Amino acid sequence: MLATRTSALSFLIRRKTLSRTTTKIPVVVTTMSSSENSNDKVVVGIDRLSDGPMHTQDPFLFCVYHKDQYPAGNGKMEAPRRGNGADFNPNAPYRMYHGEKVPGFPQHPHRGFETITATLDGIIDHTDSIGDAGRYGKGDLQWMTAGSGIQHAEMFPLVNADEENPLRFFQIWLNLPSWKKMSEPDFVMHWKDDVKKIRKKGKEYEIVVWVGQFGDVKVNSNLSATPKNSWASDEANDVGVFYVEMYAEKSREEVRVPKARIESEANRYLYFVEGEEMMINGREKIQKRTGCELDASQSFTVKCTKLSQSQESIRDSDRSRSSSSSGKNKCAFLILQGRPIGEPIRSSGPMVMNTNEELRKAFQDFDRTQFGGWPWKSNDVVFPRAKERFMSVGGKEIFAPKSKR
Repeated sequence: MLATRTSALSFLIRRKTLSRTTTKIPVVVTTMSSSENSNDKVVVGIDRLSDGPMHTQDPFLFCVYHKDQYPAGNGKMEAPRRGNGADFNPNAPYRMYHGEKVPGFPQHPHRGFETITATLDGIIDHTDSIGDAGRYGKGDLQWMTAGSGIQHAEMFPLVNADEENPLRFFQIWLNLPSWKKMSEPDFVMHWKDDVKKIRKKGKEYEIVVWVGQFGDVKVNSNLSATPKNSWASDEANDVGVFYVEMYAEKSREEVRVPKARIESEANRYLYFVEGEEMMINGREKIQKRTGCELDASQSFTVKCTKLSQSQESIRDSDRSRSSSSSGKNKCAFLILQGRPIGEPIRSSGPMVMNTNEELRKAFQDFDRTQFGGWPWKSNDVVFPRAKERFMSVGGKEIFAPKSKR
């Protein structure tokens, strides 16, 4: 178990370093009329997105888009191959990550920030050092405050024995301000039918409002929706996490993204994760796998001009499959926004503090207390295949409501 923990810490340190690394590329802009003001561009910078952790702005620390096409699982919900302890090959159909037989991230610690795990497809099993647990996915969102320190595991059981197990989700790290870093650990669950979505009849798009307010659509800000110590719990910070999928290309279909409520006081960043090409405000062409720093004081429109490709080769057979686990080709992008915390950051993998001394103490505390220890029989717990989506907090088990959709 010590070896597993050391490996996890080493990778978390490495992947946090990678999240700071970006490659600048030029924005491709179509012809503009002379009457247009060059100072009103909504896109103020653009980066090429990495295959792993992507560039983030304050108050966010980390963002990664997981997309794995797992095969059918065996009787123990295991993959057909074993992991090597650090399997992150971006060119493979799927990755084992730190998992050995079941893919995922076994027991590892965090302190000083929050994790927001926003799912699209697949299943995740959660266990932690407090004794809380859950199974979620298929559109659910889990929001965990690490605060003063917690260990948790995130495993991806292959629950389907007779068909593939596609998995797609974003994991986002939201920083905590200095006066909240040592707050009590906490987590809340937003079941998929409670997640706010914007769909209009006849429109070929869907907008998912995971956090914050998108135009007139607002996530409930009571404590059941937002952890009480989160930077997002104060509406004045205008923290937003929005996801958009578009299903039509070369049409008049556009999505309008409203400006941030606090306008230029917010940082705002767009991640173009699915699709070949899209157009912002009818004149700025954005190519696939790019990120855009945006002027949050301006609203803008997005049009999909080229969808993702429909087919891709499977390496180990002659047959082909859809590249989208939802069965639809798409353009898709994520937006992260919020008022910056504006404090110094000292981080090393799973610990994010404000000073070097606080960082040293975080690791010393973990070595001494294990952040409460580990009450589970293994460091990579998965629940029985038949168990429905649930959350268990303080010994009370709550199951996800039956889907209305």
